[in-house]
Formats: sequence, structure tokens, C-alpha cells
Amino acid sequence: MTDQYLFKIFEEKFKSDSHYYGDFFFVTNSQLSRFKKSPQTYIMYKEQKLLKDVEPYITALHFGRAYHMAMLEPDIYDENVIRVDASTRTAKAWKEAIAEHNGKVSAIILNSEHYNIMRMRDVLYGIKEIADLLTGEGENEGVKIWKDQHTDVYCKCKVDRITNDNIMVDLKTTTDCSLSAFKSSVFKYGYNRQAPFYLDGSGAKEFVFVVQEKSAPYNVALYETSPSFLNYGREEYKNLLNDFKEYIVDEKFDVKQSFKKAVL
Repeated sequence: MTDQYLFKIFEEKFKSDSHYYGDFFFVTNSQLSRFKKSPQTYIMYKEQKLLKDVEPYITALHFGRAYHMAMLEPDIYDENVIRVDASTRTAKAWKEAIAEHNGKVSAIILNSEHYNIMRMRDVLYGIKEIADLLTGEGENEGVKIWKDQHTDVYCKCKVDRITNDNIMVDLKTTTDCSLSAFKSSVFKYGYNRQAPFYLDGSGAKEFVFVVQEKSAPYNVALYETSPSFLNYGREEYKNLLNDFKEYIVDEKFDVKQSFKKAVL
């Protein structure tokens, strides 16, 4: 079976979130973040994930999915996002909704969160430069699969949007979209690796972050990525892939490698 045939099969399969996030044959940037912490952290996460038939409910994950769908795929939002008429996540109606729908729909959110997302959408699309990036011809929520040329490790990413001008757009929600706060998030969550990792896997030519605050007035920021930013992240993800190949793919991991010692 050729790689291209394999990629075509999995690109279709990975349109399902459960298949995409439940797979460990193809490496994601998020998985590299866990591996960076320690190989043992990655191995434990993988084992726990594979043992669960249905992922546990995670508030931030479901809110993020609902937000992305509202911004990029509004035509399928209503059928894929369950809105619960409850004041808190301890209410009976909420617990019943989780029991009935978790793992069967893209997101489960409170009505109050739905109204918040709709207001966020109004603000976001009210900014012409952002609206132009998010509308028109292009690909939304696409999956890209490739083999890293240096390590032969299979990789994947789920892209928010690629415009017809070959610009990759990544949506982020946050409590503070100021430059100083976002720079902190960049290195905390591995966004510096995400940008070149996604570009190299997709063939897109530019990468921008659209960052929006989750509370009123729902401030928005647009951050472009410089060559130095991309080169720094590219060097990091390639070094991680080298170690991932050795410790995980070639199974040369020793638990002692999870131990760190340094001078502060």
C-alpha cells in the first residue's frame, strides 16, 4: 500500500473527531507537547486514551469545538452542537445531556455559552479584514497527513482554514488577546511549533493566528508569523520528531529519560 493511498483513506476517516483524536499512528503537535514533557507522559496519555471508549467531558474542548463550528461551519452548527437549558453543570438537565449525548455530537454547551459564542461571531465578522480571511473560497476544517522526510514519522494536523491565497488561518480563544499575553500562550501551548508543523504538512505559504477573548467586549487580535518565529518553531518540532522516532517508534525509551536535573 502506497503512502498516498494510505493518506487518502485516513484523511477521510479523520474527518471524525473521535477517530482523529483517538489515533496515535500519526503524530500531532499536541502529542509532541506531551512527549516534550517526557516520553513517559506521552506513553501514559496514549495508554489512557486507548482504554476509553468515550472521551471524558472537557469544558474547554467542547466550547472550542462549538466556537470553531460557529465561525467556520455555521450551516452544520445546530445539528452538531447540543445546547442545554441549565444554569450550571451540576444541574439535572446538564447531567442528563452529558449521559445521552457525550461522544455522539461535536459539542455540548450551556445556553449561556451559545449566546456568548453568537456575540463573539458578530464581533469577529464585524471586522472586515478578519471576515475576508474567514469567508470566500477555501478549505475549512481539513485534515492534512504526511511523512516527515527526515525521520519517516507519520504526522497529521487538523487545519481551521486555508484560503485560496494559501494562507492558513488558526482560530484561538483566550481570556487576554494582548500581544504580551499571547506570547506567553505561544510557548506554553506550543503554538510556535504548531505554525511551521502545519505549514510544512499542508504546503500553505503563510500562517496567521486570529485570537479572540471569550468575554465582552470580545476583543480580537490578528497575529502574523515572521520567518524567525517559524524557523525557531521548525527547529524545535524537528528535534522532537528525532527524539520521538528514537524513543517511541524505535522503542528505545528508558524510564530514566523522564528524570530531569538542572541548575536554576
